[in-house]
Amino acid sequence: MNSEKQADIPEKNDSTDTKDTSDSVNEVDDTMQNLGEALASYWSNFFNGKIGKLKEENQKFLLNLSIERDKTKRLENKISSERKYDGVKLAREILGSYDNLLRAIEAGKQNSSSDNIAAWVEGIEAVYREFQETLKRNHIQEINPKTGDLFDHNLHEALYYAPVPGFSDGQITEVRQTGFIFHTRLLRPAKVGVAECIPSEEPEPSPDAEPEQDSPGVGESDTPQSD
Repeated sequence: MNSEKQADIPEKNDSTDTKDTSDSVNEVDDTMQNLGEALASYWSNFFNGKIGKLKEENQKFLLNLSIERDKTKRLENKISSERKYDGVKLAREILGSYDNLLRAIEAGKQNSSSDNIAAWVEGIEAVYREFQETLKRNHIQEINPKTGDLFDHNLHEALYYAPVPGFSDGQITEVRQTGFIFHTRLLRPAKVGVAECIPSEEPEPSPDAEPEQDSPGVGESDTPQSD
């Protein structure tokens, strides 16, 4: 009876088991390869997207940085300009004293017959020279054109235009008041007179002048014809 039971048990097939194992291994390899490719594609897309966003943000950062630098530069220029020209009001106010000092010197020169007056003029001139140095130290330059110089509308103010013998058109004939420049800014122009040449008109014929006689035409006789 034991022999019959043993006959019912099928014998194992080694070749079939080997084939099944090989198929399973291949299937696992394919699955792992597909999974690796999927992961590689996922992370590649992920990092490419991140890199693109980083590049975009970097461009925005550089643009904002350039804008802020321009703002800072404009602000620095504005502050520098305000510091440079913050004394304009004071500079204009002292110009009246400058003019009065010049008038006092001229008046003293006209009445400098005595030694006392001459000494006074000398002292006033010393103050004037010191005042000029003060202006220069504060970047105030004098505009003092000479007669014969050409008129410059950027630096001079014409009080009148008139023909003056010995002067060409546009030449300065008189300086009434000196001008001043603070750094590169005009405080006041020099007030001058300017020569103006009036075009000469053709002289009118004198009423006593004899009229010109017409020359005889071609074919006409100089002797009168008799009737």
